[in-house]
Amino acid sequence: MRRGAPKFFLRAVSAAFAAICFLPHFSDGLRAQQSDAYMLDRLVKNGTLTADEAADIKKQTAECPVITAPNAEEITIFSYIQVRYSYTNEDFSKSYFGSVGRSDICLRRLIAAFTYKLKVSTEFEVVLYPADKNFLDTVTLTQRIDCGWLRGKLMMGYIMPNFSQEDYESGSRILTPERSLASSYWGGGDWSYESGDTIDTFKATQCFSGRHMGVTWCGIFPDNDNLIYGFGITNSQCDRLEPTDGNGISYWFNVGYEIREDGFTLTAGVNSGYADKLMGAIDPGAVPPAQLVDYASTLGLNPYLWLKWGSFTLQTEGYASRMAYGKTESAAYPIYTTNSADAYPMGGYILTAYNFDIGTLGGLEPVFRYTYLNSDGRGIDTSDIMYGVTSAGYLYNSANAYYLGVNWYVRSNIIKYTAGWEHVDFQDAPVGPNYAGSSVDVFTIQMQIVF
Repeated sequence: MRRGAPKFFLRAVSAAFAAICFLPHFSDGLRAQQSDAYMLDRLVKNGTLTADEAADIKKQTAECPVITAPNAEEITIFSYIQVRYSYTNEDFSKSYFGSVGRSDICLRRLIAAFTYKLKVSTEFEVVLYPADKNFLDTVTLTQRIDCGWLRGKLMMGYIMPNFSQEDYESGSRILTPERSLASSYWGGGDWSYESGDTIDTFKATQCFSGRHMGVTWCGIFPDNDNLIYGFGITNSQCDRLEPTDGNGISYWFNVGYEIREDGFTLTAGVNSGYADKLMGAIDPGAVPPAQLVDYASTLGLNPYLWLKWGSFTLQTEGYASRMAYGKTESAAYPIYTTNSADAYPMGGYILTAYNFDIGTLGGLEPVFRYTYLNSDGRGIDTSDIMYGVTSAGYLYNSANAYYLGVNWYVRSNIIKYTAGWEHVDFQDAPVGPNYAGSSVDVFTIQMQIVF
């Protein structure tokens, strides 16, 4: 999964980044006099609206500041910050680490999105993420098209293809502090190797979904607004901006059914993808560090169903893939050779939540999530799929995770507090005789502010 920058670097960058991102929110010269917030304040002052009525309107429509500029229809700035305290207990009974407990206070996410609407149907968006190695989350040019039988939006740039709904969802809107283990396993960042390179270490995660350079289309079927489809062509290795010989092509396709009505939203369908050059392999019998000699393909499938009915939320996804050269030849650390068999990992999660209205105090939302992951011999490294967790010193084949927590929406999603506990059991060896399982417990308290 995505790793954070070194602490000293993150603190320095975050301070500068926060100043740049938040300055416009306090600058009178950048806020137009006709903005919604300004107009609502004026209507309260002249008695047209009560303070409570204005607050209700702001809650529904004013989550993002809007800036008017002479050369654009609209410039929108959206940013959020998440600060958390966490206590982690790692019980790696077979590892030289043994049982380890530690506390940490960190700036988990600092995100700013700048959207420049060139005209009604065209917009350009840059989302910055200082902890990423590219300093970018996404850079997207979107063209909306409505020409009878052709309706939808064309997106190009450094984008998220439609694979893994949870990964596609903004970090400010997910209902748990971290995305599921399955989402992290099918993403997992960049392998960072090229053909002919000497490989010091492999990663057990798939590095399949995530951010890619390319083009995608999200469309609506003619004569039926509920049927959606999409396809795309991108580079194969996620989190890679530069074209290299290790970066092939990925093809994406999705189809689904969507209902959006007042108080009811249902989205269900199947996402799929194929990468022609993703898995890397070394010669049989070689042990890292060793030279990379070949690449292989990966095929992925992602059925999903997300339901929002009033205050009730249900989210569930499945993941399955076929990975050539996919099975590790060592339980101590991942090794993939040209003799490695294909692996067929699978996993998924189910999440339920209910947001109780507690009057002037906002909303209180209990959340439960169960996640299952089976690597089919590929291996699972604990540090790759859990934020802030060390490696067990060897690989596991499967995992079960249980999350229980509560979100307190003080002011809608703008000010949100989260308290949660996740227990993860890791079992079995990916190859050879099985060994004792291990577990990780993470308790988190997090504050989120959206600007």
